[in-house]
Amino acid sequence: ANLQCKFGKIPFVATGMNPNLVTEQKIDILINAGLRRARIGIQTGSERISTEVYNRKMIKKNIIHCSEILSRYSKQLVPTAYDVILDNPWEKPEDLVDTFNLISQLKRPFVLNVFSLAFYPNTAIYKKAFQSGIINTTEYSGGYSKNFLDWSSNYLNLLIALQGLVPIPSFLQRYLLGEKIVKKNPLIPGFFKDLINTLTIARKVY
Repeated sequence: ANLQCKFGKIPFVATGMNPNLVTEQKIDILINAGLRRARIGIQTGSERISTEVYNRKMIKKNIIHCSEILSRYSKQLVPTAYDVILDNPWEKPEDLVDTFNLISQLKRPFVLNVFSLAFYPNTAIYKKAFQSGIINTTEYSGGYSKNFLDWSSNYLNLLIALQGLVPIPSFLQRYLLGEKIVKKNPLIPGFFKDLINTLTIARKVY
């Protein structure tokens, strides 16, 4: 843990950090070398989606433990950034609830980066979408033209983004995740999404 980069401390950000491999000893070494921020792509809280769609092995307890370790270094590090992907056509409302619940268990402080799934030609997920009939032409170019920051303003997406911004009390979570409204997952006026996005950006800058 007392090792130091031979070039001295050069500030850097560790993107794509694997939560399954994070330990306090490793974080100590990285901070001593100049680590200022960690960024972790969790993408989804659904083990089914993680395995079947993203071809990733997600272990929730490791993600939560990783967040607990990183939170202990809140004085040395900028709050950890976690990435999630919304608008996945294979996700069901219960998968989004799993994502919400996982975010609820992450140790703060952190910031949540919310993205909309885009299909890029010749990628594995593009081919999967084509084979599933989600993409109906080989000339599809939506992945290139779509703004991956422009996620859909539906109820569960908004709850996930809001939970990333501020912790929603547990008693209120039970009410907001009522079975009827979750199953319906209605569209919500875009004003609320714009407000959450604006407040999230302001928090990141702060």
